[in-house]
Amino acid sequence: MGASSPAFSKAFLDALRQMGSARLNLEQVLRAFQLAFPAEAMKPDMRKRLHDAIDALVDAGVLRIPEGCLDSYQNEELPKIVDIASEPNVFIEGPNTIQ
Repeated sequence: MGASSPAFSKAFLDALRQMGSARLNLEQVLRAFQLAFPAEAMKPDMRKRLHDAIDALVDAGVLRIPEGCLDSYQNEELPKIVDIASEPNVFIEGPNTIQ
């Protein structure tokens, strides 16, 4: 199950929502990823996997990254802050969407 799969994205979004706020900092996003995917969080390329998971949710329209809020480290930019959409989109299973 990769970051672009609907099931992966849904599990990550559920974990993000459990953080209890519509605006999350990078530490909270990382914690949500670790809770949703403990095995993925232990892999050497975890930062890339997190980047891809965030991108999938941004592409689906459920996360927004405020302008100028990127943290560049190890060739993968991660947002310092993300905003979760208050009204989730209606998802249809497809390459860049969540069901």
